[in-house]
Amino acid sequence: MMPLGLSLRLRPGILFLVLCTCHAPSMKRHAPEGTVVIRKYPNRRLYDVTRSKHLTLDELVELIKQGREVQVIDSKTREDITPAVLAQVVLEQNSYLFSADFLHQLIRNQDGLIGDFLTEFLPKVLDSYLETRDLMRRQMTQFTTPQAWLGQSGALPFTNPLTNFTDHLRQFRPPGFAPPPDSTRGEEPETQPSSSEPPTPSTDGFGTRPDPSPIPNPPPEQSEVDDLKQRLLDLETRMASLKD
Repeated sequence: MMPLGLSLRLRPGILFLVLCTCHAPSMKRHAPEGTVVIRKYPNRRLYDVTRSKHLTLDELVELIKQGREVQVIDSKTREDITPAVLAQVVLEQNSYLFSADFLHQLIRNQDGLIGDFLTEFLPKVLDSYLETRDLMRRQMTQFTTPQAWLGQSGALPFTNPLTNFTDHLRQFRPPGFAPPPDSTRGEEPETQPSSSEPPTPSTDGFGTRPDPSPIPNPPPEQSEVDDLKQRLLDLETRMASLKD
């Protein structure tokens, strides 16, 4: 067991490497097709079995940046130690990636916490971050290209890039967690008192009010319409008698 005094003096990168080594699944497995197989010797040297050449850590980084998948095998035990080696690569380039306080908390609560954090939460957040970054880059490219602003539908295409990221964060809320109530909700907006009087017409800018619109005549009653029809019939009868 590591003495407490020594653990307090360790750099944050070494602590993270200890965590990754303890929780990395070491097992014997065959590399998928197209994977670069690398053998690690006790003297920390790396040997590329696929291309039959020795590698440095910098060359290993460039190989991964080119999009190649690698598998690091221990030369003695033939176990897969890829996670530990890649963690070493990350920490040598970013030795203070995590704070010492954060890593101490992970070590003290490693019963289940590290497994959930490193194997479930962190990969999902990283995938969401990369997807969000690529989406924002594509949208910025569209905004800089006027022909792509409207697209075929005639509407400006836009997707919230943080949707997937926030969805993954919601999955890891502790049980019973509820967001604080919004103080702005539940308050109904004040309504203006209604007035039974009609609104006063506005002026024309010179202090005078415009003439009111003429009131249309009410429609004639049914009796007047019938009387008018009867007169028309009498008139037609008289004209017919004159023709005879």
